[in-house]
Amino acid sequence: MTDRNKHDMRAQNDMVAEHFRRSCETLSRAAEDPKLRAAIHAIADAITDAFRAGHKLLIAGNGGSAADAQHIAGEFLSRLNFDRNPLPAIALTTDTSVLTAIGTTMDLRTLSSGRCAASVSRVTFSSRFPRPADRRTCSRRSRWPATMA
Repeated sequence: MTDRNKHDMRAQNDMVAEHFRRSCETLSRAAEDPKLRAAIHAIADAITDAFRAGHKLLIAGNGGSAADAQHIAGEFLSRLNFDRNPLPAIALTTDTSVLTAIGTTMDLRTLSSGRCAASVSRVTFSSRFPRPADRRTCSRRSRWPATMA
C-alpha cells in the first residue's frame, strides 16, 4: 500500500468517525428534547388506538422515505422484537402502477391528496413534497389523523 493510499484511508476513517460523532450528538439532543419525546409518544398512542379500534396503519413516503415506509410496514407485520400476531400496516408507496399513473397525468400534489384520503402516517425527510399543509387538509377531509415523523 502506498503512502498516498494510507493517507486516503486515514482521511476516510476520520470522515467515518466524524459521522458517528455527529450521529451521537443528534441522538443525545433528541433524547433531551421533551417536545420531540412527547410527539413520539402521541404518534405511538394514535397508532395503538387505531389498531385497537380495528383500523389499519397506512404509511407513505417518497424517495428513500418510501423504502422506510415499506420497512416500517414490514416491522408491524412481522414479529419485530417478540412473538406476536401481525399488526395491519400497509405501505402506500408499493402500488407503483397507481403512483406513476397519477403522477404522470396530474399534478404531483394530486398524487398526494388522492392517496392520502386513507393515509394515517407519512414518513419523510424532505421538506418539499408533499407540503405538511396538504397532509393536514387531506387528513381533515378523511377525518383520520395524519402524523409526520
